[in-house]
Amino acid sequence: MAAPPFQHVLIITIWFVSAYGSLKAFEDIHIKFLMEVSDVNGKYKDKQINLPVKYMLDQIIESNLYQDLVYKATQNIVKRLRTRNVFVGEKHEQLIGDLCRVVMNNWKDEHCIVVHPGECGFGKTTAMIEIVKVIADASPEVGIVIAVERISDMKRVEQELEGRAISFFSFYADSCLQGLPEYNRHACSECKYFCEKKRARKEHSKYQVLLVSHEHLLMRALYGDGFGELAYFTDGNGVRQKRSLLLIDEKPQISLNQNLSEKELYTLRQFLMKIGPESPLYGEAKQIERYIYEANFAVGDLKDDYKIIDSFDPSFQLSDEMKKYYFQTYDGDDFAVLGLLASFIRKGGVVQYKEFSSRWHGPGKIFTADILHPDFDMKTVIFDATAGIDLDYQDERYRILDVPRIRSFSNLAFYNCPDANLSRSKLASKKNQIDPETLIKDIINDNHGEMLILTYKGQEGRFRAILEDKRFNADIKLHVDHYGNIKGKYLYANADQILLYGLNHKSDVYYVAKALSHGIRVDFVKAPPTKKYGRVYQHQGLQAIFESEMATDLIQGIMRIKLRRNTMEPAKVYSFIQYRRVMIILQEYFSECTKVEWYPLSFCMKYMGNGKNREKRICELVTYLERTFQIAEIGTCISKEQIFQALKYKDQDTLGADLKNEFVLSVLKRLGVSVGHRKLIKNERGWSHDKDNTNQKQVC
Repeated sequence: MAAPPFQHVLIITIWFVSAYGSLKAFEDIHIKFLMEVSDVNGKYKDKQINLPVKYMLDQIIESNLYQDLVYKATQNIVKRLRTRNVFVGEKHEQLIGDLCRVVMNNWKDEHCIVVHPGECGFGKTTAMIEIVKVIADASPEVGIVIAVERISDMKRVEQELEGRAISFFSFYADSCLQGLPEYNRHACSECKYFCEKKRARKEHSKYQVLLVSHEHLLMRALYGDGFGELAYFTDGNGVRQKRSLLLIDEKPQISLNQNLSEKELYTLRQFLMKIGPESPLYGEAKQIERYIYEANFAVGDLKDDYKIIDSFDPSFQLSDEMKKYYFQTYDGDDFAVLGLLASFIRKGGVVQYKEFSSRWHGPGKIFTADILHPDFDMKTVIFDATAGIDLDYQDERYRILDVPRIRSFSNLAFYNCPDANLSRSKLASKKNQIDPETLIKDIINDNHGEMLILTYKGQEGRFRAILEDKRFNADIKLHVDHYGNIKGKYLYANADQILLYGLNHKSDVYYVAKALSHGIRVDFVKAPPTKKYGRVYQHQGLQAIFESEMATDLIQGIMRIKLRRNTMEPAKVYSFIQYRRVMIILQEYFSECTKVEWYPLSFCMKYMGNGKNREKRICELVTYLERTFQIAEIGTCISKEQIFQALKYKDQDTLGADLKNEFVLSVLKRLGVSVGHRKLIKNERGWSHDKDNTNQKQVC
């Protein structure tokens, strides 16, 4: 079924609480976003866009024919989950049965792609494995492809399928018999060992189930090859059968917004230049070289910011001969580059200004802006817990199964500090460096158990160095991982806490490119971002794209901890989320969770002490209040005039505003101090409590 033309109206519904109005949690406020969307003729019209539509089971399946197999698979799944101490109630068991039905039965629209959005902890991966076992044993003529995030996941699933499956991958260091740390084309082509990679290439047709990675799916879709010979296997009777079922564990890459760097394009151009006039590929190579020149010229021609580049040639396709030669001889690190360039030539994209200055050199960037649906002529099911808030599922081929919630998240507490900006650039700055060691001390002083620290890749080593100090491992076990490396992982399922140190905010140009993938052209001159309530894009369509991606990313990270087990054991999230609307989406997703304004004292003092004038002034005020009231008797008071004079405020309004600051209010509450019209008075003993505001006790 073809994608709907852009002139058809799309609607995006987003749970949104106005920054200017009430912040009632869990209230659905439906906003229709107007945005500029280019139609096929390049003209602009006001359009509307919406969150994915959900479908009931009977809207998807044609009939319920395989009741015995569904029952068997359901019981196997429930049994396995319960052996892992996962609570499976009646409703949960019914929904597992519905998942089995949707995978096993015929669909009313055989060209659709079904997405199962069961929340993390539902047991989707376990269900997938048990369903495949039942199908493989009952129907040996049905071939299956399973796509997972990582090769390590692939190996684990292969082991659980007990001889029914084979893993197909290009390179995996843990399985390399030469001990190579990374892929080397020359070393691999000349290797004498018969490794797992070679065995899979020779024997994949003997197995009913084929395991591949998400990266493999991406490459197949990018180069338009389908599965080729991998789409077929030979059954037990020697009959060649087509693999007809594709199960994708976790969301595959759909919007293609990849960066083509100068280095990658240079390496690709060097490859093309080696194709001489005697080669039948010479003309195609020279044509691609010209497109590389045009792309680089578009970057160099910019005076500032970015520019949307329209298609160079909408009909451009790489020849089969060029693709074959490329994969045989290319020496670059990333084989996706040629396919990405072809996408840029065909679909256009975004180019970013290349800036030179005495202080900073920012390389120009080229972003693709394409959509790659997992369309491999197979019955396809995607298991994605955050599909319901993911704007990538807008194509009408997607059928997101309406899966009721099986649990509340009343055991989850968010401790959010909205006043600290832990952006990637701020943490990387050498000026006024932010101190994560102080934050760790603040959090773990009164905590125990197990915690995952999720941060940027560039900060991961810094945390590991800190955690080598045994002082930090006395009462709490700490793990560190980085954004982009955690989806689908099971390593942290015993952690009851997660610290989100920074947010995976990508560049503005990336979000522009992603919007362009969905047919939304954004002009920053008309719609620049603001800093109110965290970065907010004034263009509503771009903001919807940003919020959707940010929220799905955070949910995937949070659900890596014990919370995924569907238990009611307490779990905590420590975060620095400045985006109010993203926080609202998280509260909606994690129904019945609690949210606490959180100010880790030592960390906030250091952070504000390194900040701008107002932050430094707040820091001085807090220090003054601590010194005055920490051990003071009940009834101790101090006039605002005394504070005014002691801290050399310029006017009373500034002092009044500072006393209403959320961080200051949290300190006053802890000290047992109330603010009157003219003075501050200690009217109760102060509170000492865990850093997450629990287990409070009066001590001062």
